[in-house]
Amino acid sequence: MSQPSSLLGKVIDGAIAGGVGVSVNFPLDSLKTRIQESQNPRGFVETFRNVYDQNGTKTRSILYQGYTTNLYGIVFEKAIKLCVNDFMRDKLKNKNTGGVSITSGALAGATAGFVQSVITTPMELFKIKGQIAAKKGEKFSLLPEITRKFKIEGLSGFYRGWCATVIRDMPWSIIYFPSYAVLKDTQFLGEGKNFWGNFFAGMVAGAASSGICTPMDVIKTRLQKPQGLVEGEVSKKIGYVECASSIYKNEGMNAFFKGWQPRMVCVGVLMAVAQGFYELRLGDKGINMIQMGSWA
Repeated sequence: MSQPSSLLGKVIDGAIAGGVGVSVNFPLDSLKTRIQESQNPRGFVETFRNVYDQNGTKTRSILYQGYTTNLYGIVFEKAIKLCVNDFMRDKLKNKNTGGVSITSGALAGATAGFVQSVITTPMELFKIKGQIAAKKGEKFSLLPEITRKFKIEGLSGFYRGWCATVIRDMPWSIIYFPSYAVLKDTQFLGEGKNFWGNFFAGMVAGAASSGICTPMDVIKTRLQKPQGLVEGEVSKKIGYVECASSIYKNEGMNAFFKGWQPRMVCVGVLMAVAQGFYELRLGDKGINMIQMGSWA
């Protein structure tokens, strides 16, 4: 039987998983944001075609604008999310059988979703800022934006949309983590010992959870959408219910599912890659190699 992963090893695994995952799927996330923030009904293919028609060979760089913001944050976010979920599952497991019930798995996932929001909220706030800037043909630089945001709104400005992030991420985690655990432990997918089995389990659970939670993601995107601040101006903040009511009144129920296709693909791929690499336990292998002097 293999030894349990160390905390440092899990943190390294989570960081690797998050970095690889976001690098693969960031263009999809950019398309999803464009669909959700706009009040004009437009599908995934139409949105991509529009971006390509406007930018041609620069499409790739346009869709990756805001990527570094997400990359810097995701290595911490995924490390926190995966490690907290593992920690809680270990604490909530049956002491006699070692098994984790669906209820306990959901509680562990909810805790992970809540804790990660500390990183997720400012990360996605600036990520969306970069993506919207790209849509407008503007340049985006993370450090000046952080400085500007802090100068105008203070630290609280970094947490615009925090409640919306929690409302999205806790249900997502409650659905995702137990689903992933059940799927990966099936005999068909290798009982958690097969990279591709874990990869597929992460993809299915991630896509399904994201599809279900799309309405909360749409509201969060609208709340965090840049409001055209100028120097010294603080934009008006609206509440979650007010935002949801406005969307329903002006655009109808279908608007709450804007971007569901790229969101399901985006998060499905992200979690497939994340779980595949996380379960490889590369962190512990690297630590062992360093301890043994293999990299000296």
